[in-house]
Amino acid sequence: MADVFSNIFGQPKVSEFLRRSTASDSISQSYLFLGPAGSNKTQAAYALACAYICADGDCKKGGDGIPSATCETCKQVLAHKHPDVKYYEPQGQSGYLIDQMHEIIHDSGLMPVQGDKKVYIIDRVDLMGTSPANAFLKTLEEPNPNTCFILLGRNSTSVLPTIRSRCVIVPFRQIPPDEAVRIIMANSVADERKARIALAASGSSITAAIKMLTPGDNTGLYLREQIMRLIFESLRSNWAVLKTAREILKLIKAPTDEYRAKMEEELALADEFLSKTAKKEINTQNKRGLKRQEKKLMGMVFDCIVSIMHDVMMVLAGEPAHVVNYDFANEIATLSARTSQQKMVAALDGVLAAKKCITYNVSPESLIDSALFELKGAQE
Repeated sequence: MADVFSNIFGQPKVSEFLRRSTASDSISQSYLFLGPAGSNKTQAAYALACAYICADGDCKKGGDGIPSATCETCKQVLAHKHPDVKYYEPQGQSGYLIDQMHEIIHDSGLMPVQGDKKVYIIDRVDLMGTSPANAFLKTLEEPNPNTCFILLGRNSTSVLPTIRSRCVIVPFRQIPPDEAVRIIMANSVADERKARIALAASGSSITAAIKMLTPGDNTGLYLREQIMRLIFESLRSNWAVLKTAREILKLIKAPTDEYRAKMEEELALADEFLSKTAKKEINTQNKRGLKRQEKKLMGMVFDCIVSIMHDVMMVLAGEPAHVVNYDFANEIATLSARTSQQKMVAALDGVLAAKKCITYNVSPESLIDSALFELKGAQE
């Protein structure tokens, strides 16, 4: 029978460990999930948040205490809309700010809004410096009752020992691309080619790729196709780059506006049932969710650019069979004839440097401009 941990794709050992912890009622108050990007740490964190917060007997009717994710609480958590499950990521150029940790410490001392438990998902703790970490240590070491901290990091060596020593460490393995494609195919109606396209456009996130391929929700695939067309159009001239950057921003603004309108509509429907405190918390969560949505869409733009560069390098290496964006094979062949491996590798470094700035307070248009000029420059 499927449960809340069934969708932690490609991580059977993690799923089983979290199931055992839930079934034995031994969920810890502090976890550190360690693994590379695309290893489903975030999905696992929200699944564990469901297991920790869910108090619905019908949702746990399997007899082992593991939620089936069918109750309203679980649905809220998995939709990233539960006011007592909060997600944080670095806001500073070099990582977490001390003010962010003070906010988490203060908030963790407040009563839950909707239930009797709270969960804090803190991403990229490998970017938490000494000062923010020191400010947070006491809270992590002695968390308030009914509070769970789930920290996410890329590798153990980048996480401060004082943080590691206070958490239950859960390792996530690197999922090989071919295995990721098989998982996507098994959980969607896509063939291998479309699965590879979705994976590339989703930053190697299996969960995001499957969502992109879900019948009735082809927004992601359509958006990816339009972004790809605009990227190739930008290669005509410097003026085309500037025009294209603006067009791409308009393109990704539409789903962001839809996301904002949906959140406002949901809040309006529940308005009369919510306290002022609950409304405030939900508004804060919605604002963070909107920022994540904007970041995700910007990430998709960069993932499309990177996938084009990957394909060009495959052609130049004499491996055209490994081209992912087969529906743009002609454009990729044309670009390949105008560049070299050396130029493309140098341009890729610039694109990845610009991508790292998505989280920071940098103009999205400037970042897209920078990436497109890197790609255009590689063909000159």
